[in-house]
Amino acid sequence: MKERVGLIKFFDQMARCFMVALLIIAITGAWGGEKAQWASTILGARGLSYGGIFQVAILSFIMTSMQHVFLTECWIKKMSYAKRMILFMSTIFIAITILVAWWGWFPIDSGLAWIGFIVSYIVSLLISMFIFSVIFKSREKEYERLLTAYQKKQEVERNGH
Repeated sequence: MKERVGLIKFFDQMARCFMVALLIIAITGAWGGEKAQWASTILGARGLSYGGIFQVAILSFIMTSMQHVFLTECWIKKMSYAKRMILFMSTIFIAITILVAWWGWFPIDSGLAWIGFIVSYIVSLLISMFIFSVIFKSREKEYERLLTAYQKKQEVERNGH
């Protein structure tokens, strides 16, 4: 049963990643996709092709897998959060770079396209780090509140009500 819950959680995370990726592509395409048609097979006035949707799904699977490897303790037991994030983001960058070349998302010999890719990756990275930071701070406060409540309950029980 535990494996099933883990699998459901994995695909839930993958679906969220897929949704966010599609939103980023849609926003980017709406904002300047027609101008970027010369460089991108994903962005454009016609929208995202079926092949492009499957490519984003595969990328979402890769990203979710790497998240599971680097940002949980299932595979790597002891490593600082900073090192985990660096490995995670580096691996994702390498994976996306390979997919760019494999699927021809933009001309690999275009310096301007690479600059756009790197800038968009860094912006996405910063936004993700900000969101994760807010989530972790929120969870940290909740855990501190729960710990304080637990400690008070333990103290009451020790002192005999």
